[in-house]
Amino acid sequence: MIVLIDNFDSFTYNLYDYLKHFDDVSVILNNSSINQIKNVNNLKGIV
Repeated sequence: MIVLIDNFDSFTYNLYDYLKHFDDVSVILNNSSINQIKNVNNLKGIV
């Protein structure tokens, strides 16, 4: 799983569209909810 942190700009969704081709599941987290990363299983990377 790849965790994608949303920094409130449109580029986040461009990255999401790119990353979804490389992994089955991508998660977009709001940058104010960074503590939720601890709950992600099978973490492969953070963008």
